[in-house]
Amino acid sequence: MKREFFASVKIAVLLCAVACLVSGCVSTKEPSKEPAAAERTSPAAPGTKKPAPGQTAPTAKAAQCIISLESNPSTGFSWACEIANPAVAELEDIVYKGNAASEKIAGAGGYEHFVFTCKQPGSTGLTFTYRRPWKGGEIAEVRRAQLIVDDRLNGKVTFF
Repeated sequence: MKREFFASVKIAVLLCAVACLVSGCVSTKEPSKEPAAAERTSPAAPGTKKPAPGQTAPTAKAAQCIISLESNPSTGFSWACEIANPAVAELEDIVYKGNAASEKIAGAGGYEHFVFTCKQPGSTGLTFTYRRPWKGGEIAEVRRAQLIVDDRLNGKVTFF
């Protein structure tokens, strides 16, 4: 009797673990702004003035924009990004960071942080694909966004 009870408990625990893993693989949530904000901008230059006639305007310093998407690389899936207009923004880095609360749990998810440098004013489309990167790998999710860069090279991202 005890063996049957413990066997059924083991099966229940295993099923719960599988359900947690599977539910973390495909997310229907909007991209999270936590733990990093979906937009980062450089502070405005203090005392910025219009140039006098005959002088050139000071150039704006490029700002970084960080977009964070939930991810779980232990499933074989990772995010890829395509930029429609690379003259407006450039992908500098992709950094994965596990959730602080679940760092000690094997297979727990986290966030992939996409770091963009805003190069010039304008807008560009961004397409994020959550996929298994090997040949024949499946696509779990596609997210589309618009990155708008203003005259001060501050970026703002809108997902649709």
